[in-house]
Amino acid sequence: MLRVQDVTKRFGRHLAVDRASFEVGQGEVVGLLGPNGAGKTTIIRMITGTVPPDAGAVSVHGLDSMAQSRQVRGLIGYMPESAPLYGEMRVDSYLRHRGKLFGMARSDLAGALRRELDRCMISDVARSRIATLSKGYRQRVALAAALLHQPKVLILDEPTNALDPAQVRQTRALIREVARTTTLLLSSHVLSEVERVCDRVVVLAAGRIRADMPLAMLAGTGERVFNVEARQEAHPSSAASESLDAGALEQALSRDAGARALERHDLAQNWTRWRLGVPSVSATDPRETIARVLARAGWLARELSEERPSLERAFERLTSGGDAPSESVARGEAASGGAA
Repeated sequence: MLRVQDVTKRFGRHLAVDRASFEVGQGEVVGLLGPNGAGKTTIIRMITGTVPPDAGAVSVHGLDSMAQSRQVRGLIGYMPESAPLYGEMRVDSYLRHRGKLFGMARSDLAGALRRELDRCMISDVARSRIATLSKGYRQRVALAAALLHQPKVLILDEPTNALDPAQVRQTRALIREVARTTTLLLSSHVLSEVERVCDRVVVLAAGRIRADMPLAMLAGTGERVFNVEARQEAHPSSAASESLDAGALEQALSRDAGARALERHDLAQNWTRWRLGVPSVSATDPRETIARVLARAGWLARELSEERPSLERAFERLTSGGDAPSESVARGEAASGGAA
């Protein structure tokens, strides 16, 4: 169990983290998301005990990260984005060195070395000098080093950076395997990777937590979005009660379907494309009403489809400025009963 409770950190006049709180339980994979400067790295450093919080506390399996720093560090595996590696060392020698730093017995270290060389797909370069390896291989060496002592809490910063597509898929599978017995916090700028491996996300902006909720709930918050392509008919069918131009059509869609125009683009051959936003609380399928409005206004539709909820759009909405949401909304309590 990892618990971050009301931590605050200032660097001079800059408030890097402002009363941030969240928990990660065993078997959970939680994504820590935020734009550059949001406070993600500062929170990770407070968790690992390298930076003390000005207020609040961090605990790992009940141990305080500062007061019991040595014990906590033994429970944590940490792979930073630019992991420091000793380029002059061979891969196997480096991993043995890391194991000794964690106090692993020689008998345990031999088995752990074989296990992580295989799991992280680096057995073929075990005798190679680290400096001669590609960036992708070095990334996997860093991951093996973080896993070697079988940590209770694993923190990964951009774990799939520089990996090829096959290695990315294998690393995803490894993350899910490790998460069965480990508390896992993953920080990444690649939102598609977060969507594939995380159960929950904590979104930071300007040092404050903007959301802490299951991934599916976050991606599905806000409006439902529909794509429409239509063209005003030169000779409206008998179903049309009036012929409206694009501006008047948008007013009719807003009035009758509750749909607001998010974007409008004019296409070739007089076709027009809209992205329409409809509040998620709508009980019926808005496409039926949108289709009726188009037909009544004398427009022929060739596309009317709903966009899949997007983590990217939810992320943009939460980090694009403005005040942070209320605590209950940020933690997803309205639908989930509280943070997991």
